[in-house]
Parts: sequence; structure tokens; C-alpha cells
Amino acid sequence: MRKSTLWLLALLLPVLVLGVGCGDSEDDDADGDEDIVPASIETVNVGDQIVLGFESGTEEYRVVPFWAIDEDSNIDFTLTLGEAPEGSENENEASGPAAKQRIQQHRNGPVAISQKAYDRLQRRFAWDHKMRMEERRIRAEGKVRKQMQRKLSLRGKLSSECGDLEVVRGGECAGSFDLDFTDFENNTSTITVNVKGKGTHCSVVVDSNDDVAQADIDQIVSMFDNVIYPRDHFFYGPSEIDGKDWADADGDGLRMIVLSSKVNESGAVGLFNPNDFDTESNNADLFWVVVPDSENPLDSVFGTVAHEYLHMLVFAVKALKNDTDESLWLNESMAHTMEDCSGFGIDNVYTVAEFLNDEGFKEMSMAFSGDALAARAMGFLFLRYLYEQKGGVEYDTSDGSAVTDKGGAAFLKSLMDTDEVGFEALNTALGGDWKDHFFNYVAAIILDDLPIANEAKYSYQDPYDDPITGQQIGVCTNCTRTGADGGTVTFAGLNSEDPFEDEYEASINATGVDAFTVTGDVGTIAIDTEADEDTLQFGIIRVK
Repeated sequence: MRKSTLWLLALLLPVLVLGVGCGDSEDDDADGDEDIVPASIETVNVGDQIVLGFESGTEEYRVVPFWAIDEDSNIDFTLTLGEAPEGSENENEASGPAAKQRIQQHRNGPVAISQKAYDRLQRRFAWDHKMRMEERRIRAEGKVRKQMQRKLSLRGKLSSECGDLEVVRGGECAGSFDLDFTDFENNTSTITVNVKGKGTHCSVVVDSNDDVAQADIDQIVSMFDNVIYPRDHFFYGPSEIDGKDWADADGDGLRMIVLSSKVNESGAVGLFNPNDFDTESNNADLFWVVVPDSENPLDSVFGTVAHEYLHMLVFAVKALKNDTDESLWLNESMAHTMEDCSGFGIDNVYTVAEFLNDEGFKEMSMAFSGDALAARAMGFLFLRYLYEQKGGVEYDTSDGSAVTDKGGAAFLKSLMDTDEVGFEALNTALGGDWKDHFFNYVAAIILDDLPIANEAKYSYQDPYDDPITGQQIGVCTNCTRTGADGGTVTFAGLNSEDPFEDEYEASINATGVDAFTVTGDVGTIAIDTEADEDTLQFGIIRVK
């Protein structure tokens, strides 16, 4: 690295003493606390040499190859242990065979989720992916968009004008009616549903073949009305624009939540099917949701509804009003962020776990790996990071609908306000280039919750215990979290284990990252870098 002098100066940063309370260093030392040296962080371009100084021999570095470009591509790169520059302290002592065994590629860390949890996520996200592709097909055909434009010019009868357990169907109030459910293989069956709950913003209808406790139905109505609906709109804005609600497909003023065991059988937890907006289908703005059971507790159902409601809003505003297709990666990142911001992000625990534990991590791309679990986690963690850097929000401790924007909600809303999509929409919302934030986000994943994370831009905000939902809102990446099924997972940032020899060749995707741990004896380790593209960069983070 051509910046070795600056690097060695960074290693000599003044000591920072961290204690429980205020006091001088002697008091802290007396309590047994150790002096903590703030993390040193730098980036170099491919072709430059990475030079790591080891003043005491106890230091530990993460070397992070990252490729922040917005075009789907991949490149090969090579890391080779080289000779340290002349003048480096003990320049030849730490670059021999012993040092070569101290460079480690990212592999499985302590994170592990059960096969059952993994399979559940895979089924859920396979449905999600299928529906996002349907949205694109529907927009391309243009039929539903024309139907919505026509329906929005007419005011229909509102369900609020009907009885307590009635909604408007075909212009008349009804407490029981038929709906068509289409399974994953596109087989359609007709079910009869009964209205079992009704609130200010939603109705809950139940398959006549299923039995759902009234207490569960009442809780679904309450949580949607008082938490999910107001929070989804607070963070991403209204679906009613210029007096027309683009998400109200049937014009009855309510969102319909349908509980049916057919959803359980399909492997989904819940889904928004854009075909339901079609007058030749159900002609309704509705969500299909599982009948709650041991595998699908209510908290997970609530998170799925918050997620799917965001997809409905994106479809309504972006596809039907603006006539655009939101990019898959940003659409899903927004929905997972909404799960979290709604206070029902418990399923994100296992999604993030898959990212931090993925053996194919080095081959992952945030934006171009389809709908892989790890790619979803990357997008969620990136969007959550940017949202926090913009200021986040402040939640009321008693009212689920009362949230004060500190800049984060305005950032998320701006993603919906523009007719741009993907990275262009993200740049508009940021007021700058997303690439300028990408490495800082990766550094935050590595350093979050560690005492050496000395700057706010290199960590996530502390998770917030939501008194309304009983869940945590936020992210931590070096901690223990509890998943929807009660299982716990321990995160250790981007953990590294398996060593390699003196040369390592790998491939990296656009919007992808890799991670290596480097330790050494007192002296200097030098790593030569090579790749076909000069846009590849390497971050260097001292974590110990």
C-alpha cells in the first residue's frame, strides 16, 4: 500500500478508555476495564499493496474486497502475500510462511439456523419472488392499470356504510362471499369466506373451512389498524395521491386480510397477489394469510402483513400510477425494512443469519443474485444502514401510530415519491451516490456492537424495544437474537475461519463483498492485489 505511513500513524492513535460511567482512567483501570484503541479504517484500490502493521502482534484486521458498481457483472481477483515496502518495521519477519497461515477466508461463523427455519424462509420468499414477477407482467399488459384509472374515477359504496361484519362486494353489503385462491403451481380454487373482523382500515375474512379464534382475529384488526397501517404509510407515504387511492382496488375504503389454510398448504406465510386487483379475478385489494399455528405465530403473521402491504403500496404507486417497475432488490429491501420499522421484523433475524453464515458469501450480490436469502439480507442491512444515517425516527412509547421523523422516514418516502427505480431512485433519495456509502455499511456490519466502533457511521443504532409490539426494532451484527420460532442465533459480524496459502484467487460480483481476517507477529504483512477491473476496492479494518 502506498499509504503505509498514514497507516502506521493510525495504529498510534491515542488510547480511548471506555467505562460504564464517567470518571478518569485510573478509576476505570481499577475496575478492571482494558484500554480500547478505536478501530482504524481505510480503503485502497486494486493494484495497490495492502500493508498491515503489527505493533504488538495482537492486532487483528479484516480485509474486505468490495465492488460497488450498479451493472450486473463479476470479476476475478487475486491476493498474494508480498514483500513489505522498504522501511517498514521488521519488514521481513511477518511476511514468511508463518504469516501466510494467518490470512483467513470468510466461512461459516457461529451463526446457525435450523433446516426448518431455512426451508420456511425459502418457501416464503419463493412466493414473494413469483408475485413480484407477476407485477411486472401485469404492468407490461397494462390492463389492470387502465381498470384502476377507470375505477378511481368512480366512487363506490364504502364498507364503513355496511354492518359490523359486512363489506362491500359487487356494490352491495355482504357478510359471506366467494374468492379465488391461486396456488404456487397456478391452480385456482374457489373458497367461501365469512367476515369475522372489521376495523377502520381493514376487514378480516376467514375461509369457511377453517376455524380461527376470535381473539386472534381481533388482534389482527387491532395491529393492522393501529400499528401496521399507520407505520407503513408514515415510512413510505400515502397511496392516496391527488384524491385517488391507488391501492384501493375495489373502492370500499378497507384492505382485506384473508385467512385460509390453503395459504398454509401452499408454503407461504402471506402474500399479496397483484392479480387480485383484476376485475376478472377477485377485484379487491387483499392479502392472503396463513391460519396461525405453531409454525406461524401471530407475530410472524403481522410481520408478513407489514411486508406484503408495502409490496401492495409499491405496486399501486410505482406500477399502476407511475407506470414503472421497481427493481427487485430495492422492492424487497424496502419491504424487509418495513417489517422492521413496523415493529414486526422478527423473521429478519433468520434472514440476516443466512447472510452472515452463507458459505457462498463471496459469490453473493446484493442487487444481482435474484432473490437469494443472503441477497435479501444484504439489501435490508444496507437500506436500514442508510435510513439510520439519515437520522432514523423516534417512536412513541404508548401510541403505535405516533412516530417522529428524524430524517429516516423522509429518506424512505423519497424512494416512493420518485418515478425513478433501483439505484437511480436510491441516489435521488440520498442526494448523492450510493457507492459512497457502501463500504461504510460493510464496516458497520463488521464493527457494530464492538467497543472499538468509534464512529456512528461504522455501526448501527442500538435496537429499540418496542413496547407496542413486544419486539426489537433495529439491527445488531455482533450479538444474540431470537427468531420467530423462539430459537436463538449468535451473530459475529463477517466472521472468518478457513486459512489459505500464499495466493488466493476468487471471484466477486457487482454489489458484492468478501472478508478476510489477518493476524501476524510484530512487524508488517504485505498483500499484493490484482484484478481485471480497476473499480474493485479493498477495505482494511483493524478490529483488535
